[in-house]
Amino acid sequence: MRVLDLGSGRGATSVFRAREYGVEVVAADWWIAAEEAAAVFAEAGVGDRVEAVRALAHALPFEVESFDAIVSVYVFEYFRTADRCLPYLVRFLRQGGQLGFATPAMTWEVREPGAIPTGRCDWLLWTRACAVHRPDDPARRPVIGMLTANGGHGGD
Repeated sequence: MRVLDLGSGRGATSVFRAREYGVEVVAADWWIAAEEAAAVFAEAGVGDRVEAVRALAHALPFEVESFDAIVSVYVFEYFRTADRCLPYLVRFLRQGGQLGFATPAMTWEVREPGAIPTGRCDWLLWTRACAVHRPDDPARRPVIGMLTANGGHGGD
């Protein structure tokens, strides 16, 4: 089985999948250099089963129908969440492939692609509440800026 771990970061979820399920993983992330992630995979002993790739979620360098599954843990909210995101990703799934997304912004299980919530409003509400509670903590300001930029359709 070939799995795309989309928004893999430093690769903890990719290492887990390779170890626990014995699958081939392509760990794709924009913010972490492929060389840095590859070093993590080699150190974890899964460098032969996990390939690190630097890629944007909306401009993937893969062939159509390349994966049996696409998973994304706690990063979907950072992708461009317009209606075109999921139909774009589905192109990379083989017949019968599965999408799996987990994010703190989703408040219910979604079964139909047309019903995908962005979660942006809930995330923004929470972040603003935290900022009011701790006004001296500057960490919230960039998140609020990202969530309100471009009419709420922030970039990758």
